[in-house]
Formats: sequence, structure tokens, C-alpha cells
Amino acid sequence: MEEILLILLILAFAMLVGAILGFGDSLIFIALTVIFLDVRIAIVLASFWSICLSTFNAINYRHFYDKVFLKKQIIPGITGIIIGSFLLVISSLQWVVLSLGVFVLIYVIAKFNNIRKDRNIKIEDVEGYDSVIIDNKNISGLIFYTGAFSYGFLSGLIGASGPINVVLLEKTGHERESFIANFSLASIIISPFKLGI
Repeated sequence: MEEILLILLILAFAMLVGAILGFGDSLIFIALTVIFLDVRIAIVLASFWSICLSTFNAINYRHFYDKVFLKKQIIPGITGIIIGSFLLVISSLQWVVLSLGVFVLIYVIAKFNNIRKDRNIKIEDVEGYDSVIIDNKNISGLIFYTGAFSYGFLSGLIGASGPINVVLLEKTGHERESFIANFSLASIIISPFKLGI
């Protein structure tokens, strides 16, 4: 009974973070519930809850869809999620847990690096230097499709690939509402393939 309450508290916290940021719910939920549950069960549960949250966000931000972005992302994302989901089913649990741990570690390091860079840019702006303006909409097709495939693949394998989709959306210039809408709709379209497998 205590484990169920702890899992529900973790779920509530993860959903709160996901509702505020538009992503991160699966990453938090899976990373914390593997203490109590088998990692495959945690991934499936996170997928169900993530689809519910994504549906709510997609409806709430439906006026901000980027159809061009979604059309480009869906095919490589579905291909990746099918391959990743099959690997989850047939691979050893040790490799799945190791993959999840490495992914979380890389994401945390990358996030701290970005925070440090942003802080340095703000300091340079204050000191009178001009910061370089980057055109985020110019991303090569190879990088975009590799990112979309990786998003699907890691979603199928470890269930928590949101940071990759975050990078794709940021690099293509999506702001808060558009970011949440497109992230959610992509998740709704791609995730049923994972749950089916």
C-alpha cells in the first residue's frame, strides 16, 4: 500500500512538472518509479499518463500547431519508436536501465551547460558586448531527421526522450505555446505505436 501511495505521489509531481514545462513527466516518473517497479512496467505506465497529459496540452494549445514541423517529424519518429520498442521487449533489463541512466546523465549535464552559457551571455550583455543572434530556424535536414528518429527510438527504448524533442523544437524556433502544442501532438501521434508493441 505504501508503494502505491509513493508511486501516486511521484506521478502527481511528474504530471505537475509536465503540465508546467510541457515535457519532463516521463523522465521524472520513470527515473523515480524504477525503485519500486520493473523498468518496463514503469515505461508503459509513464506512456499512458503521458498520452493523457499530452492530449490535454494538445487541446489547450491547438491554435499553435506547426504542420510542417509535424509532417517532417512523424515518419522518422514512428520508425524510431517501433525499433526502440522492439529492443525494449527483447533486450536485457540491465541495458535498458543503463540506457536510461546514461540518457538522464547526459541530459542533466547538457542542461547545466546551457544554463552556464546563458548566464555568460547575460553577463556579456550587461558589460556592453553585443551577443550573437542565432537564427534557430536554419537546421539541416539530416540533423532534424536524425533528431526525430532519436526521439522515437529513445521513447520506445527508455520511455523518456522528451529532451531530444525539446532540442528539435528549440532549434526550429518554437516558443512556449507552439512548443507545448507541437510537443504534445507529436507525442499523441507517436506513442500509440510504443504502447501497441
